[in-house]
Parts: sequence; structure tokens; C-alpha cells
Amino acid sequence: MVGIVVVSHSHKLAEGIREVATQMAQNKVVIATAGGLDESTIGTNVERILNAINKAYSPDGVLVLMDLGSAVLSTKMAIEMLPPEKQRKILLSEAPIVEGTISAAVEASIGSPLEKVDTAARQVVTKAKVEENAPLVETEQQRPEPQVGEGNTRSIEITLTNELGLHARPAAMLVQQASKFKSRIQIEKDDRKANAKSIVEVLSLGAERGDKIKIIAEGEDSAEALKSLEELVKSNFGEDAS
Repeated sequence: MVGIVVVSHSHKLAEGIREVATQMAQNKVVIATAGGLDESTIGTNVERILNAINKAYSPDGVLVLMDLGSAVLSTKMAIEMLPPEKQRKILLSEAPIVEGTISAAVEASIGSPLEKVDTAARQVVTKAKVEENAPLVETEQQRPEPQVGEGNTRSIEITLTNELGLHARPAAMLVQQASKFKSRIQIEKDDRKANAKSIVEVLSLGAERGDKIKIIAEGEDSAEALKSLEELVKSNFGEDAS
């Protein structure tokens, strides 16, 4: 499984990002941090970055996300200190450090390869944080929208009863569950659609408690997929529905 490293000028910022991403990835992904010159001084430290990369290292690769300019330089210096065979397994991402790390962690948790984990991180569109109800758009070239509605297609409608709706951890759990199946799976809310295997798209729905969603699955294991996702939603994603 791909490991993740967060490089920031701030120790507290890096640790906060790691905490959120680790929770959304269900503790399945190794996320190491290298924040600050030390735990109280702003800056970047090559030795700390090197240690973080070694901690997160996996034969499947390591994705590194960074905040400001000098973090990139320090990270490149740290990578040069690694053996050549490890250097080839390290990928520096241009993704935004907060949203990118979270998206990458969820993608890594389902066993995706390094390049796909990086793609998931870079596809995050931060504009949606500012513009209410703005969709998180992915181009057709980046991730084709699943074409459901023909062939062996099944669907269910279900109301979200958990406190958080499809936000953060519940959305990540749904993506992880949907990714276990071969079928193309789509979620509809009102007139908006999302690929159930994309954390970016699922979060873009902004589905809240009390909202009714439609889950559509097309493929050889569509019945099993719908049953599994229905059970997940009805279990309130492990939350207290009261």
C-alpha cells in the first residue's frame, strides 16, 4: 500500500492534516509528517523529511505533499540522500496539502497504485470550499463519469440518517466499500450525480442528514454492491443516529 508524507513549515499543521487523513482512511495508510525545524519552530528540516519518508516507505511507493516553496527544495534534498532504488519510488505531488492529503489517503486505503493516488490528490478542487454547492469537477480525461443506466442495472433509494451525512469519514467509508466491487456505481442527489468510487465527487454532493440519495449500480456484482452499500448507510456508518 502506498505511504504518504506531509511536509509543512508548521509541525502543528502537519500533525493536524495527518490526524484527519488517518481517520478518513480508517487507519489503513501510513502517513508520516515532517513539520517545522522542530516541534515549535517554523521551517523545514531535511533530516526530519528523510526520516518521514523512511517511516512511510513502501515498495508500492510514497507520495509526498508539501506546503510552501522551500518545502519542495528540502524534500528534494532529502530524496537525494536515499538509495537510488528508493528514490524511484518517491513521487512529489502538486496537490493542495490539506485536501490533497485527505483524498490521497482515501485512494491509497483501497490499494490504488502510486500514480492513481497522486491523481486523486491533484483532482481536488478547492473552489467548492468557498462557493456553496459548487461541484468538484473532474475532466473526462482525468476520470470518466461512470455510465450507468444500461445493461445489468439496479438501484435503491435511501435516506441518510447519520449525523454527518456524506461528509468526511462517512464519505470515505462509502468510497472504500464501493471500490470493493467491479460494478460501476453512481450516487444521485437531486439533480447531481457522483462516481461512488471518487471521494472528490461524493463530497461534492454535500449530502446531509435527512437527504434522500439514489444509488445505481451496473455490472455483474451490482446486486451485491447495492446490498453492501445499503447496509452501510442503514448502519449510520457506525455513528449514533440519535
